[in-house]
Amino acid sequence: MRESASVQAEWARVLLGALRRAGVRDVVISPGSRSTPFVLAADAEPGLRCHDVIDEREAGFFALGQARVTGVPSLLLCTSGTAAAHYYPAVIEASSAQVPLLVLSADRPPELHGSGANQTIDQTRLFGVHVRRFIELGAAPAPGYPDLDARAFAALCRSAAQAVAAAKGPPAGAVHLNAPARKPLEPPAPATFRPPTPALPSPPTPALPPLFAEPPAGPAFFAGEPSPSLPQAIARLSAAMQATTSAPSPPRIRERAIRMGSPR
Repeated sequence: MRESASVQAEWARVLLGALRRAGVRDVVISPGSRSTPFVLAADAEPGLRCHDVIDEREAGFFALGQARVTGVPSLLLCTSGTAAAHYYPAVIEASSAQVPLLVLSADRPPELHGSGANQTIDQTRLFGVHVRRFIELGAAPAPGYPDLDARAFAALCRSAAQAVAAAKGPPAGAVHLNAPARKPLEPPAPATFRPPTPALPSPPTPALPPLFAEPPAGPAFFAGEPSPSLPQAIARLSAAMQATTSAPSPPRIRERAIRMGSPR
Protein backbone atom coordinates (compact mmCIF):
# COMPACT_ATOMS: atom_id res chain seq x y z
CA MET A 1 0.00 0.00 0.00
CA ARG A 2 2.75 2.42 0.98
CA GLU A 3 4.65 1.73 -2.26
CA SER A 4 1.52 2.20 -4.40
CA ALA A 5 0.78 5.51 -2.69
CA SER A 6 4.35 6.63 -3.37
CA VAL A 7 4.04 5.83 -7.10
CA GLN A 8 0.68 7.62 -7.33
CA ALA A 9 2.05 10.71 -5.58
CA GLU A 10 4.98 10.74 -8.02
CA TRP A 11 2.56 10.23 -10.94
CA ALA A 12 0.61 13.31 -9.88
CA ARG A 13 3.80 15.31 -9.30
CA VAL A 14 5.14 14.50 -12.76
CA LEU A 15 1.81 15.38 -14.39
CA LEU A 16 1.53 18.80 -12.72
CA GLY A 17 5.20 19.49 -13.42
CA ALA A 18 4.72 18.68 -17.10
CA LEU A 19 1.68 20.96 -17.33
CA ARG A 20 3.64 23.76 -15.71
CA ARG A 21 6.55 23.31 -18.13
CA ALA A 22 4.07 23.38 -21.03
CA GLY A 23 2.90 26.83 -19.94
CA VAL A 24 0.17 26.44 -17.29
CA ARG A 25 0.47 29.00 -14.50
CA ASP A 26 -2.89 28.96 -12.68
CA VAL A 27 -4.76 26.01 -11.17
CA VAL A 28 -8.36 26.56 -10.04
CA ILE A 29 -9.21 23.85 -7.53
CA SER A 30 -12.62 22.60 -6.42
CA PRO A 31 -11.32 20.18 -3.79
CA GLY A 32 -12.63 16.67 -3.22
CA SER A 33 -11.38 13.34 -1.96
CA ARG A 34 -10.48 11.64 -5.25
CA SER A 35 -8.43 14.61 -6.49
CA THR A 36 -6.22 14.65 -3.37
CA PRO A 37 -2.94 13.51 -5.02
CA PHE A 38 -3.30 16.07 -7.81
CA VAL A 39 -4.19 18.92 -5.45
CA LEU A 40 -1.15 18.16 -3.30
CA ALA A 41 1.07 17.99 -6.38
CA ALA A 42 -0.25 21.33 -7.69
CA ASP A 43 0.30 22.98 -4.34
CA ALA A 44 3.87 21.69 -4.17
CA GLU A 45 4.83 22.59 -7.76
CA PRO A 46 6.91 25.79 -7.96
CA GLY A 47 5.55 28.23 -10.52
CA LEU A 48 1.90 27.20 -10.15
CA ARG A 49 -0.61 29.52 -8.48
CA CYS A 50 -3.44 27.62 -6.82
CA HIS A 51 -6.90 29.17 -6.35
CA ASP A 52 -9.52 27.46 -4.18
CA VAL A 53 -13.06 27.82 -5.54
CA ILE A 54 -15.38 25.28 -3.91
CA ASP A 55 -18.30 25.56 -6.35
CA GLU A 56 -17.36 23.97 -9.69
CA ARG A 57 -19.63 26.18 -11.83
CA GLU A 58 -18.13 29.31 -10.29
CA ALA A 59 -14.64 27.83 -10.64
CA GLY A 60 -15.23 27.19 -14.34
CA PHE A 61 -16.01 30.81 -15.12
CA PHE A 62 -13.24 32.04 -12.84
CA ALA A 63 -10.69 30.01 -14.85
CA LEU A 64 -12.32 31.07 -18.11
CA GLY A 65 -11.91 34.73 -17.15
CA GLN A 66 -8.25 34.18 -16.26
CA ALA A 67 -7.54 32.52 -19.61
CA ARG A 68 -9.41 35.19 -21.54
CA VAL A 69 -7.23 37.90 -19.97
CA THR A 70 -3.86 36.12 -20.07
CA GLY A 71 -4.22 34.01 -23.22
CA VAL A 72 -2.73 31.13 -21.21
CA PRO A 73 -4.89 28.08 -20.41
CA SER A 74 -5.85 27.85 -16.76
CA LEU A 75 -6.26 24.38 -15.29
CA LEU A 76 -9.54 23.37 -13.64
CA LEU A 77 -9.10 20.54 -11.13
CA CYS A 78 -11.96 18.62 -9.51
CA THR A 79 -12.88 15.30 -7.93
CA SER A 80 -14.69 12.38 -9.56
CA GLY A 81 -18.36 11.91 -10.41
CA THR A 82 -20.70 14.75 -11.30
CA ALA A 83 -18.25 17.45 -10.15
CA ALA A 84 -16.77 17.90 -13.64
CA ALA A 85 -20.25 18.21 -15.16
CA HIS A 86 -20.61 21.58 -13.44
CA TYR A 87 -17.80 22.87 -15.69
CA TYR A 88 -20.00 22.29 -18.76
CA PRO A 89 -21.20 25.90 -19.27
CA ALA A 90 -17.64 27.26 -19.03
CA VAL A 91 -16.34 24.54 -21.36
CA ILE A 92 -18.99 25.36 -23.97
CA GLU A 93 -18.18 29.06 -23.77
CA ALA A 94 -14.42 28.37 -24.04
CA SER A 95 -15.08 26.36 -27.19
CA SER A 96 -17.36 29.00 -28.71
CA ALA A 97 -15.13 31.96 -27.81
CA GLN A 98 -11.87 30.12 -28.59
CA VAL A 99 -10.44 30.61 -25.09
CA PRO A 100 -7.77 28.11 -23.98
CA LEU A 101 -8.89 26.03 -20.99
CA LEU A 102 -7.86 22.75 -19.38
CA VAL A 103 -10.01 20.45 -17.26
CA LEU A 104 -8.34 17.78 -15.11
CA SER A 105 -10.97 15.50 -13.57
CA ALA A 106 -10.01 12.86 -11.04
CA ASP A 107 -11.81 9.57 -11.59
CA ARG A 108 -12.45 6.26 -9.88
CA PRO A 109 -10.25 3.40 -11.13
CA PRO A 110 -11.77 1.01 -13.72
CA GLU A 111 -12.52 -1.71 -11.15
CA LEU A 112 -15.01 0.61 -9.40
CA HIS A 113 -17.00 1.47 -12.51
CA GLY A 114 -20.29 -0.39 -12.89
CA SER A 115 -20.15 -1.49 -9.26
CA GLY A 116 -22.50 1.07 -7.72
CA ALA A 117 -19.66 2.98 -6.08
CA ASN A 118 -20.47 6.53 -4.95
CA GLN A 119 -19.47 9.46 -7.13
CA THR A 120 -18.76 7.18 -10.06
CA ILE A 121 -19.98 7.98 -13.57
CA ASP A 122 -18.58 7.39 -17.03
CA GLN A 123 -16.36 10.45 -17.49
CA THR A 124 -15.08 9.39 -20.91
CA ARG A 125 -15.71 12.22 -23.39
CA LEU A 126 -17.92 13.89 -20.80
CA PHE A 127 -17.98 17.19 -22.71
CA GLY A 128 -18.61 15.64 -26.13
CA VAL A 129 -17.83 17.87 -29.10
CA HIS A 130 -17.30 20.93 -26.92
CA VAL A 131 -13.63 20.14 -26.22
CA ARG A 132 -10.74 20.25 -28.65
CA ARG A 133 -9.47 16.96 -27.29
CA PHE A 134 -10.17 14.31 -24.64
CA ILE A 135 -7.19 12.52 -23.08
CA GLU A 136 -7.51 9.50 -20.81
CA LEU A 137 -4.34 9.58 -18.71
CA GLY A 138 -4.81 6.22 -17.03
CA ALA A 139 -3.96 5.32 -13.45
CA ALA A 140 -0.48 5.34 -12.02
CA PRO A 141 1.47 2.18 -12.96
CA ALA A 142 1.77 -0.61 -10.43
CA PRO A 143 5.06 -0.54 -8.50
CA GLY A 144 7.76 -3.08 -9.26
CA TYR A 145 8.01 -2.70 -13.05
CA PRO A 146 10.83 -0.18 -13.74
CA ASP A 147 10.66 -0.45 -17.55
CA LEU A 148 6.89 0.01 -17.60
CA ASP A 149 7.18 2.90 -15.14
CA ALA A 150 9.67 4.73 -17.37
CA ARG A 151 7.48 4.39 -20.47
CA ALA A 152 4.31 5.33 -18.59
CA PHE A 153 5.84 8.45 -17.07
CA ALA A 154 7.24 9.51 -20.46
CA ALA A 155 3.78 9.08 -22.02
CA LEU A 156 2.24 11.10 -19.19
CA CYS A 157 4.55 14.05 -19.88
CA ARG A 158 3.81 13.81 -23.60
CA SER A 159 0.06 13.82 -22.97
CA ALA A 160 0.36 16.92 -20.76
CA ALA A 161 2.29 18.80 -23.45
CA GLN A 162 -0.20 17.75 -26.14
CA ALA A 163 -3.13 18.89 -23.99
CA VAL A 164 -1.71 22.38 -23.54
CA ALA A 165 -0.88 22.64 -27.25
CA ALA A 166 -4.42 21.57 -28.23
CA ALA A 167 -5.95 24.09 -25.82
CA LYS A 168 -3.91 26.90 -27.36
CA GLY A 169 -5.01 25.89 -30.85
CA PRO A 170 -5.66 27.15 -33.35
CA PRO A 171 -8.46 27.15 -32.74
CA ALA A 172 -8.13 27.57 -28.99
CA GLY A 173 -10.63 25.91 -26.69
CA ALA A 174 -11.06 23.48 -23.82
CA VAL A 175 -9.24 20.17 -23.39
CA HIS A 176 -10.36 17.47 -20.95
CA LEU A 177 -7.87 15.23 -19.15
CA ASN A 178 -9.26 12.35 -17.06
CA ALA A 179 -7.06 10.82 -14.35
CA PRO A 180 -8.13 7.76 -12.33
CA ALA A 181 -6.70 7.45 -8.83
CA ARG A 182 -6.71 4.54 -6.39
CA LYS A 183 -6.73 4.57 -2.62
CA PRO A 184 -4.75 5.39 -0.59
CA LEU A 185 -5.04 8.86 -2.08
CA GLU A 186 -2.70 10.54 0.40
CA PRO A 187 1.05 10.14 -0.05
CA PRO A 188 2.76 8.03 2.60
CA ALA A 189 4.09 9.85 5.61
CA PRO A 190 7.86 10.32 5.42
CA ALA A 191 9.79 7.78 7.40
CA THR A 192 11.19 9.22 10.58
CA PHE A 193 14.65 8.17 11.65
CA ARG A 194 15.51 8.38 15.28
CA PRO A 195 19.18 7.66 15.90
CA PRO A 196 19.82 5.62 19.02
CA THR A 197 20.85 7.64 22.03
CA PRO A 198 24.45 6.79 22.82
CA ALA A 199 25.10 5.46 26.30
CA LEU A 200 27.11 8.10 28.11
CA PRO A 201 29.58 6.97 30.75
CA SER A 202 28.65 7.89 34.27
CA PRO A 203 30.76 10.73 35.61
CA PRO A 204 33.27 9.61 38.22
CA THR A 205 32.18 10.11 41.79
CA PRO A 206 34.41 12.75 43.35
CA ALA A 207 36.42 11.55 46.30
CA LEU A 208 35.23 13.19 49.49
CA PRO A 209 37.57 13.92 52.37
CA PRO A 210 37.11 11.46 55.22
CA LEU A 211 35.12 12.85 58.14
CA PHE A 212 35.94 10.04 60.54
CA ALA A 213 39.00 7.94 61.20
CA GLU A 214 36.64 4.93 61.27
CA PRO A 215 32.93 4.54 60.49
CA PRO A 216 30.69 5.60 63.40
CA ALA A 217 28.91 2.80 65.22
CA GLY A 218 25.60 4.68 65.61
CA PRO A 219 23.81 7.77 64.32
CA ALA A 220 25.95 10.69 63.18
CA PHE A 221 25.30 14.42 62.86
CA PHE A 222 27.09 16.53 60.26
CA ALA A 223 27.15 20.28 60.69
CA GLY A 224 28.65 23.14 58.76
CA GLU A 225 29.32 26.63 60.11
CA PRO A 226 27.17 26.68 63.29
CA SER A 227 25.04 29.50 64.56
CA PRO A 228 25.72 30.70 68.16
CA SER A 229 23.00 28.52 69.66
CA LEU A 230 23.49 25.46 67.43
CA PRO A 231 26.51 23.83 69.19
CA GLN A 232 24.72 23.47 72.54
CA ALA A 233 21.59 22.03 70.90
CA ILE A 234 23.57 19.50 68.86
CA ALA A 235 25.71 18.59 71.89
CA ARG A 236 22.65 17.85 74.02
CA LEU A 237 21.00 15.87 71.23
CA SER A 238 24.11 13.84 70.42
CA ALA A 239 24.68 13.09 74.10
CA ALA A 240 21.10 11.90 74.52
CA MET A 241 21.34 9.71 71.38
CA GLN A 242 24.96 8.69 71.92
CA ALA A 243 25.59 9.98 68.40
CA THR A 244 28.71 11.12 66.65
CA THR A 245 29.04 14.69 65.39
CA SER A 246 31.28 15.88 62.63
CA ALA A 247 31.81 18.90 60.42
CA PRO A 248 33.45 19.33 57.00
CA SER A 249 36.75 21.07 56.37
CA PRO A 250 38.27 23.52 57.14
CA PRO A 251 39.87 22.17 60.31
CA ARG A 252 38.52 24.99 62.48
CA ILE A 253 34.97 23.80 61.76
CA ARG A 254 35.97 20.23 62.59
CA GLU A 255 37.47 21.41 65.86
CA ARG A 256 34.35 23.37 66.64
CA ALA A 257 32.21 20.31 65.91
CA ILE A 258 34.33 18.19 68.23
CA ARG A 259 34.01 20.79 70.98
CA MET A 260 30.21 20.50 70.55
CA GLY A 261 30.17 17.58 73.03
CA SER A 262 30.89 14.64 70.77
CA PRO A 263 31.20 11.35 72.66
CA ARG A 264 34.29 10.74 70.51
